Parts: sequence; structure tokens; C-alpha cells
Amino acid sequence: MAGVIRACTMALALLPGIVQAASPAVGLVGGPLEIVVRSSSTGTPVAGARVEVVGTAVSASAGADGRVVFTELPAGRLLIRVTAEGHHPLDTLLEPEGSGVRLDVVVTPALIRADESIIVAATRAERVEAMVPRATTVIGRAAIEERGARTAPEMLQDHPGGWVQKTNHGGGSPFLRGLVGNQVLVLIDGIRLNNATFRLGPNQYTNTIDAFGLERVEIMRGSGSVSYGSDAVGGVVNLVTPKPVLSPAGRLTGASLTTRLASEGMEASARAEGFVSGSRLAARGGVTWRAFGDLVAGGSLGTLAPSAYDEANVDASLLWAPGPSTRITTVFQHVHQFDVPRYDQVAQRGFAVYAFNPQVRRLGYVELQHRLGRRWFEHVRLNASWHRSEEGRVRRRKGSVVETRESDVVSTMGVTADVQGRPSAWFSWNGGAEFYGDVVRSWRRDDNLSTGASTPGRGLYPDGATRQSVAAFAMATLTARRLVVDVGSRYTSDRVRAADRVFGTASIAPDAVVSSVAASWAIAGGVHAFGSVAQAFRAPNIDDLSTLGPFDFGIEIPPGDLAPERSVAVEGGVKFSVSRVAGSFTAFRLGLRDLIDREPTIFNGSTLLDGQRVYRRANLGEAYVRGTEADIEWRVTAHLTASAFASTTFGRQKAADIPLRRIPPANGMARLRYRWRGGAWADVAVRAARTQDRLAPGDLADHRIPAGGTPGWTAASVSASVPLGSRLTVGGGMANVFDRAYRIHGSGVDAPGRHLWLTATVR
Repeated sequence: MAGVIRACTMALALLPGIVQAASPAVGLVGGPLEIVVRSSSTGTPVAGARVEVVGTAVSASAGADGRVVFTELPAGRLLIRVTAEGHHPLDTLLEPEGSGVRLDVVVTPALIRADESIIVAATRAERVEAMVPRATTVIGRAAIEERGARTAPEMLQDHPGGWVQKTNHGGGSPFLRGLVGNQVLVLIDGIRLNNATFRLGPNQYTNTIDAFGLERVEIMRGSGSVSYGSDAVGGVVNLVTPKPVLSPAGRLTGASLTTRLASEGMEASARAEGFVSGSRLAARGGVTWRAFGDLVAGGSLGTLAPSAYDEANVDASLLWAPGPSTRITTVFQHVHQFDVPRYDQVAQRGFAVYAFNPQVRRLGYVELQHRLGRRWFEHVRLNASWHRSEEGRVRRRKGSVVETRESDVVSTMGVTADVQGRPSAWFSWNGGAEFYGDVVRSWRRDDNLSTGASTPGRGLYPDGATRQSVAAFAMATLTARRLVVDVGSRYTSDRVRAADRVFGTASIAPDAVVSSVAASWAIAGGVHAFGSVAQAFRAPNIDDLSTLGPFDFGIEIPPGDLAPERSVAVEGGVKFSVSRVAGSFTAFRLGLRDLIDREPTIFNGSTLLDGQRVYRRANLGEAYVRGTEADIEWRVTAHLTASAFASTTFGRQKAADIPLRRIPPANGMARLRYRWRGGAWADVAVRAARTQDRLAPGDLADHRIPAGGTPGWTAASVSASVPLGSRLTVGGGMANVFDRAYRIHGSGVDAPGRHLWLTATVR
């Protein structure tokens, strides 16, 4: 592995020189290129609009006057792209000539921002979301700031198809198409968060991403293995962090401070960030501190203790543009969560102490993007990343003097290289290769608090277990008038090895080839029908092959051997934006083969180990998930907007003829929002879910699910935001207005009761 990493690092260092020789000549426009962005509805400047020359290092954000000035540009015809929150993106072809160019760009407000956003997650290339023939959602920066979600996973639950289970207050695991955990792929800036120890079922890892430090969230519901490989069976969540932006007109600096408070002592958070930009070099960074108090649930449930924890985060990024065709970005993120308790284990499972301590994630990467300017090879990108996650666990049963401490540290090296091209107006493609390598360090120690004696033991995983994955992929888009077709294929080779002195060495080397085809047909103006058929897979990881330890309703031993999970997903639907109404409807069916789940087993002639039922993982045959997703928005007046979404999901294991585990109930949301001309707004929302009493045997044994199933619920909230001048914005609201006691199906903590929250941002 070290040799592979060294070779990729050398390639990263040499690539600027290699591509420079292959690039067309770049030069200066004969004078500045000035672009002014205005809104068609008001004629006023659009502050913050992003203007970029596609495929180059040239980009900037418009100032308060909607103005951007570029002084250095590549020669030849340029594609200028303007994107602004709440407006349709606009592309303009330009071939600058003469002593200077001024371009007035008028952008049109979009009815539904999500359907008019730029998305990368679906095809690894920038596309307007409305034109992607898949079920997708984009949560932009304005929506992130307006909703004021407490954590990264919680911001997903107020959007179509979004369902988030919380085993503990410091967790949050997204469901897509009824699947969760290691069957849903989570990315940070396109880099895998999923590693070799991502657990079966819900986990807390998405919560290790700072919600204050996100630019947008991209969600692709449905199989994404052709684009991103293993784990993307239910879908892909790509959390995108803000990057530095160049300032072609001269040096620019700025800073902001954001705070968030919740009543009942449930939250006190703050983030400070700043940036400095020049014509070739830009940097930005931020620091976040978050103190979460014990969760106070609705009705008569009261305080759920222990559930409080603290969090400290830091992030920094640097952008260098040595020329107008080259961009080099360096990013570092560090998240540290302290003493994150499992309330359910203390309240229901007989533990005096059970917590994740510490929970740490670090990510660093360097990315080079270069414009080659050839038809078949327009742009090239190379990314080298280092990811390290540390999960410490401490637990002690009530009445016991023995405290168990465990730690798992996963170090991941990743290298990705991809190329994009557009040989003709009707054909574009992108492809490349990637490598990820994981090394796991795992240990356990039992401390006798009475005598001070310590006994070492085997960790949750064999110490030194490894996983490597190598893949090559290619995707293409064909456009013929009203028809858009996406096709793609990927080959992946995985290698997993875990040596255990008790259970022996587990070593597997599965390969997979997956393909997909998706199409969109413009039925009429603003109405597109779409459909797709996509294969996906999940290769068994180190957690599947070598786990030894307790879980929520038993104790698990290694299985020895497993085959990859495979799936075929079919979906169809329509996206529409007509007059003052817009929305989408999708129906899907996901067929699963060689599904991996736990089954009861015998160890050393007994069904029990340490007094708990023994399980091991196995391929349990076939299953399916089917359902529908719908959303709609209606601009009632120029200021009043009504919106709603609803989702249904049904899952079943075929051979056993039993429900699939953890399937979310039918759920939805309705919202009314009024926005004043000055930028202030207020809204009221109602979120609801039906009773989920279709339970699998694993659900019936799960202490987090009440006997008879999880009751249905309805919860209302109100929120508002007011700009106070050009630099201060204050927002807030009341959640769970009627103080309902309810629980998200499968969660280990109940939802917060009635409480107030307040945010303030100074720029």
C-alpha cells in the first residue's frame, strides 16, 4: 500500500507540469471582463452570486453591487456559469475581444430552489438537478442557515425521502430507500466517509461532520455504485464544505460569527470563521464549539439523562491558482466529540456507564484541477486524501466494578483521478480510477475499579486488519433534443484480511462489475419524465467479517466468510415546474440479493456467550424494498409559498416471508412560508409519521422499539428570520409547539419537547 500511495503522491506533484505541456496557450483578455448579475424579478443586483469560468481556476462571488471583474482569462471561447441561491443557473458562451468586455447577466428566480441547483453526486460531474434523470435533492447554503438544524444528519429529515434514526443524542443515521448504515454511502466533498468498520444498521458517523461548516448537501436516492462503488445501495449523501474563492479585483477579507442557543439548556453553540482572497491565492478557516445539554423530551417524559456532550471543531482550506487553467485546493478538518453517552443503554440495558469517548475524525486532502481544453479531455482532477477516525467506547454495568474500555482507529488513504470531456454537443463523458486503503488498530482493556488491575483483551476487530479497494469507472451522457440518456459502468476489486488468533484468519477478495442506465424525456415545457435501472453492490467489510462483541440485543462472533450484497433498482417518475407550481413524484423498487444480516448461531456448543444470545452474520437470501416519494411547492402569491412532501416504504425478506428490518413508516411534512420584501420570513411546518407495526424479528428484539411498534405522531414548529441591517441576521422559532411525546422509529432517544431556539449571524 505504501508503494501505491508514494506513486500517487508523485503523480500529484508532477501533474501540473504534465498537463501544462498538453494545455492550449492561455493569455490575457485585452482589458478586464466585468460581469454584473441582476435578478429578473426586481432588477436589483444579486449579492453573493457565484460566477465561474467552467473548467478553469477562474471564479468569484459577486459583491453587494452584483459585480465581478476578471483580469486574466484563458484564450478562446469561454463558458461563463452564474449560480445564485433561489435562482435558475445560467450558462453563457463568450469569446472576449477588444479592449474590454462588460456582460450583464439576468438570472430568473426559481420556484423550487432544490430542483434548480447544481448537483455533483449523481454523476461525479456538475449538472442542473432538474435535468438529472434520478430522484435527487439539494439543500443549499440558504436553506441550511434558515432551518438551523442542530446537526448534519438532522438537516436531512425535512426533505423528500429523508428519514434519520438517532440511537443516541450524539448520533444520527440517514435512511435512503429504507436502507441505513453501511448500505448508504456518505461522502465529504466527494471523499468516502464510509470506511472498513462502518457498522451494519444505524451508526453515528454522519454526526461527526460539522453542520455549521457546510455549503450544501446533495442527496441521490437510489443506487449509486456506478459513480462511487461499494455501499451506495440505498443512495448517496454528499456533504460539501465551502471552499475559498478568488478575488480577481484585489485582496478581500471578511469574517463572520454565528451562534445558536436552545432553551432548557439543550444547546449553546458558536462558530467563528474568516477568509482572505487574492487574485491567485485564497484561504478560509473556522472554529466551532458546541455544548449540548441533556435532551428534554416532550409530554411527561422529562429529561433524558445522560445524553449531553460537547464538541470542538476546526477546519481550514487554501486555494492556489498558479494559472487561469489550474486550481490546487488543500483542505483540513478536525472534529472532536467528548463523552457522547448512549442513553438507551443506561435507561434500558442495565449499564451504569456507556459512552463514546472520544469520538474524533480528521480529514486532509489535496486536489488538483486542470483544464486541458481538448474535446475528449476537457478537465482533469486528481485528489489524494488521508482520513482518520477514532472511536473510543467505555461501558460498565450497574453493580459491577469492571469497566471496559475499547478503541478503534481507522486510517484511510485515498487517491482518485478522473477526466471529463465533451467531444460533441450531444455527447459528454467522464471516467477515471480510484484507490482506498484502510488499516484498523483495535484494542480492549478491562479495568477493575476496586483493585486497579487491568486485563487486556481482543478489541472489537482484529488489530491490524486491512482493506484495499481499487476501481475504474466510466459514464456518458447523450442528448438528442428532448431526450437525455445517462449510461455508466464500474469495475471494483476489494481485498479484506483480518487475522484472529481464536477464529482464524478471514480473507476475501470479491470483485464486482455494475452498470446503470437512466433517461429523461421532456414531455412539455417544464415537465420531464425520467426512469432508471441501476445495479449496486456492497462488499463485506472488516465489521462484517470480524466483529466480536455485544450489540443491541446480543453478542456477535465472526462469520468466517461472506459474499457481497447485490441489488438492482428500478425507478420512474416525473419532475415538473409549470407556472407557479413545481414538484416531483417517484416510484421505486429495489431488489436485494445475498443480503447480509445477523442470524442466531452456536458457539462452543452453547447459544449463549457472557449471558447473551450469540449471533453471526450470514447471507440471508433475497429481499426487496418498494415505495413512493412525492413533493410539491405552490407559490400562492408573490410572498406566500406552500410546500409538502410524503414518502412511503415497504420492505420484505422473500425466503423467510418476514418484514425487512428498520423500514421507516409512511411520513411527510407540510409547510407555509411568508417572505417580506426586505428579506424577513416566517413559516409554520407540520411533520408527521404513521404507526410502524410491521416489525421483523430483529425489530421485536430491539429494545429501542416499543412493544407493538412505534406509535405514529404529529409535531408542529414555527420559525422566522429577520435581517437587521446588512451585517446582522437573527432567526429563531419554537419546535414541537404542542409538546408531543414521540420517537422516530428505531431511535434510542425520544424527540425533544417544546423548546425555543435562536440563531444570530454577524458578517
